[in-house]
Amino acid sequence: MLSLANPSMLWLLLIIAPVLVLYFLRMRFRRQSVGSTFIWKKLAGKTTGGKILRMRSLLLLALQCAAVALGAFAAAGPAVKEKRILKPGTAFLVDVSASMAAGDEEGYADRVARAAAAVAAEIDAMGRDESVMIFACASGARPLLPEPTLDKAAARAGLRELKAGSEAFSEGSCADDLSAWLALREESWRACLATDGGLDMGGRRIASVFDGALRVLPVGGKGRSIGVSGLRLESPADGGRRAAFSLWNGFPAEKEVSLVLERRGGGTERAVLFAPPGWSRAFVSLKGELSTGQIEGAYTLRVLRSPEEDGLAPGAECYLSVARKRAISVLLVGRDDPFLRAALAYGGIAVSGSASFPASLFDEEAEARPDIVISSSSELPEGLRCDILCFGAVPPDAPVSVEGRASGALASAGSSHPLLRFVDWAGARTESGFAYRVGEGADVVATIGGKPALVAWRREGYRAAGFGVDLVDSDLGLKSAFPVFLQNFIQWCVPRADDQSMYTMVAGETARRAEGASFKVEGAAVARDGSVAAIEASEAGFLPWRRGGASGLLAVNVPAGELDAAPRHIDAAGAGRIPASVEVALEVPLRLPLVILFLACVAAEWLLWRGLPLKREARP
Repeated sequence: MLSLANPSMLWLLLIIAPVLVLYFLRMRFRRQSVGSTFIWKKLAGKTTGGKILRMRSLLLLALQCAAVALGAFAAAGPAVKEKRILKPGTAFLVDVSASMAAGDEEGYADRVARAAAAVAAEIDAMGRDESVMIFACASGARPLLPEPTLDKAAARAGLRELKAGSEAFSEGSCADDLSAWLALREESWRACLATDGGLDMGGRRIASVFDGALRVLPVGGKGRSIGVSGLRLESPADGGRRAAFSLWNGFPAEKEVSLVLERRGGGTERAVLFAPPGWSRAFVSLKGELSTGQIEGAYTLRVLRSPEEDGLAPGAECYLSVARKRAISVLLVGRDDPFLRAALAYGGIAVSGSASFPASLFDEEAEARPDIVISSSSELPEGLRCDILCFGAVPPDAPVSVEGRASGALASAGSSHPLLRFVDWAGARTESGFAYRVGEGADVVATIGGKPALVAWRREGYRAAGFGVDLVDSDLGLKSAFPVFLQNFIQWCVPRADDQSMYTMVAGETARRAEGASFKVEGAAVARDGSVAAIEASEAGFLPWRRGGASGLLAVNVPAGELDAAPRHIDAAGAGRIPASVEVALEVPLRLPLVILFLACVAAEWLLWRGLPLKREARP
């Protein structure tokens, strides 16, 4: 069925009328008086130019009328509409979390291979007109095909890319990805999930995405395995050094477990432990090279398995990276206050001062940048790209502004904000403080005399606070609440981690670390969130990192929950529901081909007018 988006543009067809009028006016013969007709009689019947001229004129008129008609129809936006019935498609969701690497499926390398075989059989049983889509699901749903397909061979080829990873199955993230994908589709879809059941929401969230049309293909054997997690190095009170970790035994009885702890560059410790069923806390005393000297380095704790044991454990190895963490840099801008210096004088913080704001604070890619800025300046510029604590004046582009003076006792406006953790303002007061006008996006943390005086906000990932206290005219610096508040602000801005957790993380989870713009990790995604680096790695093992001239290794571990590989039943309540077919209207626009024909007519008219001159027969 033909439809027009702008039918009013068909009025342009009336332009054909003046084209015809001009044509006939141009072709009208004019009478001319001559002295004799002798010469004209000789030429009569011998000249063919008149016929050629008339034929060319008619062709030019046809091209002109066609160009006008095509232009009018193109402007009207014609399109051909038709209705089609789209049958529901099937989205196959294959669990590729760490537990799917367990090799307890007889005849298959691991559970993923068993799931792929089950999905291939389902695809073969489908009709030729049913669409297929395949997703690999772990920390998110990753499509294995560029688009849904009716080609069963292409769908089965996509299954070859399936491989168990090191992440846990995050049902919320997978559901969000699938919802975004379904929002772009017109047809209805049902889902078929091949999994061993390790879903944190029991499949309910994914089922809701497909309106309950979810069917489960269970995979998994006995799930009996041995694994280790949470490796740490400790120095107990009785001296020496030991490795502490969590030990998982998936067998119904106590098992003898052989372990080896290795440090890159030298040092090995072996031990044999008896693991009770389930989780237990285990320790291995270190001797030789591992018991003395510095502990910095990369460590691997490995379970040694005997051939007769059931399948491989997804967490048979655990990794630890120990590196001396860098000091948090704090820049004091403005007046050099002794109360601030005293409250910040402890290990792990490097304090420096400046009379003005350096240029690096306006460039988030600059390498030499402080982690935190504390300002007591009377004027602040806008466009600062840093975490900042302001005493008194605030930046002009902040959602707060100084409204006037305030005096009286300090009091908390609530107890849930991180800046108020363990803070007791009792006895703290000021006689010449500042009150703030608070805009949208800012939180009032504390008041002076009932007026907002401590306000916190975030902007573009950076965190900031304005404190309407002049430390010279207040006794706040003498109160125990002041250093506690500063500690809270530093921890609010900079994620704290010790030497053993700074560069140790879990696969599939985002680790927030206080790292500059030059921090890069090979094999992991690093995104900037203000002054913090958000790191996410998908594979367990050691990944090299660099920061300027410094380098080291990032240890990535399998989530502890994936070590328990016992299959879990999922109740798919909507397994038998089949979504209804969807009637959709397809629209094929015709404007572009009409425009092309319009330009072709114009070009043909110009060539005919310029390239075919009137030819006459040669005179005898």
